[in-house]
Amino acid sequence: MIKRSEFISDFILKLQTVTKANGYLTDLGTNAHDWTEKPLSKKEFPEAIVKDIQNSFSDGRTHVQTMTIEIVLFTANSDQTIHEVRKMIADVYMMILNEKNFFYNKYSGIYITPVSDEIEMFHEDKIVGAASVKIAITLEDNKWQL
Repeated sequence: MIKRSEFISDFILKLQTVTKANGYLTDLGTNAHDWTEKPLSKKEFPEAIVKDIQNSFSDGRTHVQTMTIEIVLFTANSDQTIHEVRKMIADVYMMILNEKNFFYNKYSGIYITPVSDEIEMFHEDKIVGAASVKIAITLEDNKWQL
């Protein structure tokens, strides 16, 4: 497996641990997965879709690869939707903090940096909240270890 795919798989596995039973604020991990081609269904909310949206390289003494990951979050929770979206964002950041040793031990030379987060609300038959959390994954490695 290439490192990019391996990291995304590991990230999703760790995101799937985000449940109230594990001390988080939401049960976001019950429906966390990679890119999807199926339409969204409110029956499956909350939902987290992990997308590796960009990869860039720099050359020098070591090969530096920076991948931008976007975690797209959805929920529909009646009058508490905005609060639930904020909790899901907090849970993503908390998972990264809780699992940093796992990532640092498995991928030596890795740096995980929050980039941004955004919230949006949609009014359909019920209020749907969405958020985008972007993080940068920087990995120093041998050349062409993608």
